[in-house]
Amino acid sequence: MATIISRIGFCEVCKKESRPKTGQAFLVMGSSSSKFKACYATHNGRAGFVPFSYRLRKVIDDRVFYQKICSICGSYSLEEDGKNYLCMDESLWSGWIKTTLSNWNALVIFKNTGYEI
Repeated sequence: MATIISRIGFCEVCKKESRPKTGQAFLVMGSSSSKFKACYATHNGRAGFVPFSYRLRKVIDDRVFYQKICSICGSYSLEEDGKNYLCMDESLWSGWIKTTLSNWNALVIFKNTGYEI
């Protein structure tokens, strides 16, 4: 299983749509459960600054390769057996992005202060 973390990122589509909005559904990776869980925005946040999921793909020496997805744009609702589920659209993960190990580690320890939704 790939390492996935959830952090705040900037989404141009969400900015144009003035998201996040109160009640907006999105998926985040649970820090203790290591499973995606549905959450809902508790207030209108700063437009465009929304939860993202970052998936570690490969580490080679000091290079890290990862993918990311907007947790609002990448989530959709599915009704099955009379129940609603929030799902991640796997086709919307970005291509592989390259960064340094120190940049990846900074992202991992970043705590999203100031952008809570």
